[in-house]
Amino acid sequence: MLLKKIVIQIAGPETPCDRCKKTRQIVEQVIQTKSDSDASVEHIVLTDKTTIEKYGVLKGPAVIINEVLVSEGEVPTQNYLVKAIDQILGQ
Repeated sequence: MLLKKIVIQIAGPETPCDRCKKTRQIVEQVIQTKSDSDASVEHIVLTDKTTIEKYGVLKGPAVIINEVLVSEGEVPTQNYLVKAIDQILGQ
């Protein structure tokens, strides 16, 4: 079985805030359900000029999946993230 690559980035302050930490917990729970995927999660700094220019992100936490901004300024739900991942992967 060919695993689908998922790169999930959570953009927030350099030291992750409580909402960023909660978002990461939810993201990690979601990727555990994606057994057909090779997923990685990383934190990126929201105030980095490159992050702002590349994704247009102004409010954290922001969730970027495979270079697509899917959530900004709120803690997304598990259901929302599952749907976003499925849509990005074309499932």
